[in-house]
Amino acid sequence: MGLTRTALKALVQRNVIFSQVNIELCSRCNLHCRYCALDPQRKQAFLDSAIYEMFLEEIVQGAHKIRTLCLSHSGEVLQHPKFFLFLEKTRWFKAASPDTKIIMDTNLTLLTASTIDTIVDYGIIDEIICSIDGRDKAAYERLRPPASYETVMGNLKYLLSLSKRPRVVINNGNLHPETATTIWSPLMQALLERADQVVDYQFHDWGGQLKEHPIPAKGLCRYVTNQLVLTAEGKIAKCCIDLNGRTARCYVHYDNLGYVLKQQRHDILLMLLHKRSHVKGCDRCEMT
Repeated sequence: MGLTRTALKALVQRNVIFSQVNIELCSRCNLHCRYCALDPQRKQAFLDSAIYEMFLEEIVQGAHKIRTLCLSHSGEVLQHPKFFLFLEKTRWFKAASPDTKIIMDTNLTLLTASTIDTIVDYGIIDEIICSIDGRDKAAYERLRPPASYETVMGNLKYLLSLSKRPRVVINNGNLHPETATTIWSPLMQALLERADQVVDYQFHDWGGQLKEHPIPAKGLCRYVTNQLVLTAEGKIAKCCIDLNGRTARCYVHYDNLGYVLKQQRHDILLMLLHKRSHVKGCDRCEMT
């Protein structure tokens, strides 16, 4: 099998272009969604802002490029007690890398009008992804306990009312067997029509973590060639599918990004040699 253009670039280039880098500010979530693979026993951790700053500096100094920097991964970002300090440090990165799209993903449960105003006033968030599943109050609250439908809808309504708000994208999954319906509640339908985009996504098994006997994929995975995750513990994981940091390799304290990229190229080579079963964290994953 020949090298794809993306894989070849990842193998030979020193300056890497990442399609997306996720920053995990918090390792735990305040919700217990019925379809999530996040391990409830995972130790609570909050990302050290100094590690985040060091990571961004290494990206800039290494002349690497990030198309999308996502200030979220597994846990709800607003649980971090110093969330706005991360926005401040991201402001510097945005100035150094103006072409990078900065997004945040939130379940909206911890927002307030004041918090929304502050996020918007920073002026560096290009897009807010709002995770709202189901199509009415009953489906939403069954899928995302212990969230309050009224709280989330109220926060979404306020966000959408702002004239200078970032782009708002709503991620909505509905085809869960317990709650699937084609009927939108009038309130949810009215708000979703005001969003910039609504993504009706399919529930999946998070890289084989929700299946008892997953069927491993073969060949090269597009995620490994162009993604990274900075975990709340300060490690580097492979991609957005790994919610629990099982593919994390090292502490940023002790190893630099160059070392991580060498390991990434090794993983790509194994996949191209049909040895994906030897790649940690990718051996049970169905992504390609």
